[in-house]
Amino acid sequence: MRVEEGWTDLDAIEERDLRFADTIPAAAALELCEGPSASSYYRTDDERRVAWLRDRDTLIAAHRRHHPGTRPWAFWHYEARREPPTAGEQLAYLRVRGLIGVEERRSAENGRAILSGDAAVAMPSNGAPRGAGPNGDNGTVAGRRKGR
Repeated sequence: MRVEEGWTDLDAIEERDLRFADTIPAAAALELCEGPSASSYYRTDDERRVAWLRDRDTLIAAHRRHHPGTRPWAFWHYEARREPPTAGEQLAYLRVRGLIGVEERRSAENGRAILSGDAAVAMPSNGAPRGAGPNGDNGTVAGRRKGR
């Protein structure tokens, strides 16, 4: 993976034990991942930025496990210095800059697996189950035949 100067090789971070994520208060982690709210955990933006720089590797590694192809709010605010784009735009931004590994990219492009009863259903980025046709059929010619 190509890593720009000043960026961390996240594949190496992914391999390390993330049990220390428990040392980051939940309210602090939420704010760094989702953005500040009316009742901020941090007193100042500088305090929030320092916390991001201190905990960024752990937060990014945890975030990308649940939201592959995207990064937390603080990444966009403090490092990319822009508003967080849509998930698809985030993936493109990360890919162009060499900030995403092959496995994470595949995971993001293939969608997430969700549980539907006992079966896992792959979800593409548009949110519709793969193979779901407009009438609830499987989207195949056989599924569209009269009476199905």
